[in-house]
Amino acid sequence: MLKILENKIVKNFVSLSIFQVGNLLFPLITFPYVVSVIGVANFGESSFMFAIISFLVIIADFGLDIYGVREVSVLKSDRKYLNQFISGVVVFKIAIAFVILLIFSLGVFIMTDFPVDVRLFVLSYSILIGNILFPQWVFLGLEEMKHIAILGIVNKVIYFILIIVFIKTPEDYLYVNLLNGIALIAVSPISFMILSSKYGFYFSLPNFDKILDLARNSRHLFLSNLSVKINSTSGMIILGFFSNFQLVGIFSIADRIIQLSKQVLIVYFKVIHPHVCGLYENSRSEIKKFFLSTFVYFAIFFLVGLIIIKVTLPYILPFLVQENINEISILVSFYLIAPAITLFNIPFSIYLLASKNNKAYGKILSASTLVGIPIMLFLTWKYNYWGIVVSSILTEILILLSLSFYVYKLLKPSFK
Repeated sequence: MLKILENKIVKNFVSLSIFQVGNLLFPLITFPYVVSVIGVANFGESSFMFAIISFLVIIADFGLDIYGVREVSVLKSDRKYLNQFISGVVVFKIAIAFVILLIFSLGVFIMTDFPVDVRLFVLSYSILIGNILFPQWVFLGLEEMKHIAILGIVNKVIYFILIIVFIKTPEDYLYVNLLNGIALIAVSPISFMILSSKYGFYFSLPNFDKILDLARNSRHLFLSNLSVKINSTSGMIILGFFSNFQLVGIFSIADRIIQLSKQVLIVYFKVIHPHVCGLYENSRSEIKKFFLSTFVYFAIFFLVGLIIIKVTLPYILPFLVQENINEISILVSFYLIAPAITLFNIPFSIYLLASKNNKAYGKILSASTLVGIPIMLFLTWKYNYWGIVVSSILTEILILLSLSFYVYKLLKPSFK
């Protein structure tokens, strides 16, 4: 039985890895082309707006990308419930996105000194729409990662073609985020066709009580997701207000490389999360054995990968960018400490989520954000992008200590 489970996990890991390899390779192709055409400063402005939209995506998700995975993985045999649940989540997300659009649009037009072109905000909103419509969380809960891999590759191919066709001059930086959103929107109907044909999904309008239940059950996960996103994207936004888009562009290029390394962690988390949820419900004694049989090897693999990035980066960067190579290389080398620490947060995070300690998980991440953001504000104001890197590392350390301490408290009785 354990071998069967491990084989399924390996298949899911390979499928999601293919998806994330696409996330890794296609940016390595499009990213140098985009920077060379639109320039570092315009790339910085586009990245600044992308960071804001990513923040809005988390608000629209409202923690349902994690809560939904757990619900689908535990109750996927009940097709009627599954239809109602998926429909409710989609309607809820669309409603939040509409409210966000109204509020944020009002704010953008009221601010006379908004740091980016308003057209860039309007066009970038397509990314939020695409993320809402693409039901990746459903396939994760069903542990059908092969569909995510296929649809993800199709999405990247569409985006690559659009970039090559439409990005020709520096002024075209306005359309980079728009094309990203269009590519994601394009694969969404296909994903629902798969759900309909293979799992009998049909859309049913949920009642208001169901929507309120979703909000109540996912609110703590929303806070934790919001905290993570604030930690990962606020630096770019703060830097955009405190400095110029040239510095934002330099940091954005370094951050893209770091985020590419974090894609591997995201794969591991997404593959392991639904399985550990199932183990917690059926066989809690197997969780420790499971982590020992997977995490140790994965950690070694990931840390060796970070070392390889550090060693080879000076030779790879000239193929990716033509400006500020030395600054970016030094910045990335130090910034790699952050994903190394994030790696060790994963087992504790998954255990808290599987054991339904969503509130504690949310509080830990929210508290870390409340401590980390003032530090980031001061350090970024004082030291530009170096302040973001240092504060990010300090926040990751705080999260690791808090998560490990709380899990230790939960498991302490079993040690006696």
